[in-house]
Amino acid sequence: MRYMTKPNQAACSTILHMFYMQAIRSVIEYTASCIFTASNTSIDVLEKIQNKALRLILGAPAWTMLCNMQLEANHPSLHNRIQTTNFSHIQKFIRRENSQLHLKISQAQHQDPTVFTKKTWVNHIANGIKELGAQQLFNNFEMDPPNDTYRVPPPWQEKELTTTIHRLSHSKDKLKSEGSARTRDQSTTDKESRSITQTTQSTTEEQQRHLCVTT
Repeated sequence: MRYMTKPNQAACSTILHMFYMQAIRSVIEYTASCIFTASNTSIDVLEKIQNKALRLILGAPAWTMLCNMQLEANHPSLHNRIQTTNFSHIQKFIRRENSQLHLKISQAQHQDPTVFTKKTWVNHIANGIKELGAQQLFNNFEMDPPNDTYRVPPPWQEKELTTTIHRLSHSKDKLKSEGSARTRDQSTTDKESRSITQTTQSTTEEQQRHLCVTT
């Protein structure tokens, strides 16, 4: 991004913001469910990278406060963003499947951290929900009801698999020969084009030499 801000590149703030969102922020969003268990030191390293990117996008001087840059660029801190993304993934999963995950996270929220000192994935999720202040919203999560016409298939029923098979226009050998013929024709055309170009250049050079001698 620093290279894109050079005068010969002339990338505006909109292009820099788009590049950051697609090339950098998207990676963090995709791995949010894994990197949220990282230590605070590791998260601070990512925070510093985002702060440098925000300064480049906004063209802000070094003394600009981080909160002002985050508000101007509409980018919260990575720590907050990662927790929000995980919370969104959790609620989608719980609404789709009535699993034991909701019960495990609820139990982790009421555990005493001085007794349960082991840092598990569920504990990290529960702590993130507490920091967001979304305990009541999480407790109200329920599985979405199915459609009225949906019927649970019996366990002995085989699952249907639909496949579509298209016939080839010719046999594989004929298709290979046709592809090889097209490749040969293209190669021959390229050689002829290069030959004509070289002949034209040679003729032009001879004419120029002849004019020089005549002069």
